[in-house]
Amino acid sequence: MKLELELEANAAYFEMTDAEAASTQAIESGRLADCDAEGPLIGIEVLSAASAGLSSIWITSLSKTQTRGRAPSMR
Repeated sequence: MKLELELEANAAYFEMTDAEAASTQAIESGRLADCDAEGPLIGIEVLSAASAGLSSIWITSLSKTQTRGRAPSMR
């Protein structure tokens, strides 16, 4: 699992596999689910991430970790 943050866009993407997305479905407002060609969920995009419960402190912390060249830990 991998988490990608786009701070300027205020979006987060939770990648569950590295498969290519074949379709995207809206789960609810600001939440999109990507599925591969066979149907399984491969990732979820959260728009307006800061207002969706991802605190600005948490986002800033991850950003600083990525800046130092290390991927943030998901544990």
